Amino acid sequence: MNEPAHLAGMFYNTSQDYLPPLSMEDAAQYLSKIGQFNQAHHSSLENIIPDGPHLRVLSWLDTAMDMFRRSKLPSMGLQLHVNVHESLFRAELLESDDDLDMGGRHPAATKIVAAWWSQVTTQEERS
Repeated sequence: MNEPAHLAGMFYNTSQDYLPPLSMEDAAQYLSKIGQFNQAHHSSLENIIPDGPHLRVLSWLDTAMDMFRRSKLPSMGLQLHVNVHESLFRAELLESDDDLDMGGRHPAATKIVAAWWSQVTTQEERS
């Protein structure tokens, strides 16, 4: 499931997206959903998630998490683990000083994923 997201970031070009973005209407609807959830949990305005093809993957993951929550799996003691790779994001979303991180991490991608994660999961689910 992560491979299309990985390839979206690695093979993005302006003439043809490997992972096409959501339609403008769907992207606005998903960003609004996240924004409403964000305000309900009093998160900082710094936790803004930009528009782009990555919203398609984040929306897929959000839907999958909802399906998991509605299933009998949580009542069986099973937990859901989600992996999001920073190559999901287009290079222009990542700050130019990302290369300075000795661990090879991308701080801008980490901030976006952390903001999204805090908005689509409950505090109980994150603990």
